[in-house]
Amino acid sequence: VTQKPTFSAPKLLAWSQRAWPTTIVILLLIYGAGMHYLGIGFPKTPFPQNTHLLGFQGLGREIEDIKTQLEKKTGKDILVVGMDRNKIASGLAFYRAKTLSKSPYYNPAFDTASKHLFGDVGLMYELWFPISEQENKSMLLVGESARDLNSQTVISRVESAGEIKAIAAYKAGKPTGRYHYRLVEGYHSH
Repeated sequence: VTQKPTFSAPKLLAWSQRAWPTTIVILLLIYGAGMHYLGIGFPKTPFPQNTHLLGFQGLGREIEDIKTQLEKKTGKDILVVGMDRNKIASGLAFYRAKTLSKSPYYNPAFDTASKHLFGDVGLMYELWFPISEQENKSMLLVGESARDLNSQTVISRVESAGEIKAIAAYKAGKPTGRYHYRLVEGYHSH
């Protein structure tokens, strides 16, 4: 019969006390490297694509510029709609508000909604932007893929839909994702 090795509490405690300084140094190095990568990246190392909010500061600025140009061209107010549950909508609302200021009375977060307008779940956006109050609005849809903007649900709820265009997000000069946008007009809820 073989005996199982036994660990004594004092030996285990002594080993863990000796291991802590090394463990702390290793964890700090890993944490520091991770923060550096997310902040400015590593040379010749790409960022993961379409990662949550990576590159959204520039993307938010570009979407706001596109929205402003379209409003001048059409003469209509445009609602920006992130075509997902909340990542795109929240990122655009935050970064458009953070980087731009048309006037003290303008806040881009108040004109950014989510996919709930097209039959999906929109979390708090459902309360902030009731579907019934969006009738006949023009919208700039922003999604991760062209499919998000060209579904039958989207087409069935608008009078007209413009061309789908691609837009890239960047951080520290490196691409962080590819998104798509499209102007739609004459929204109706059913």
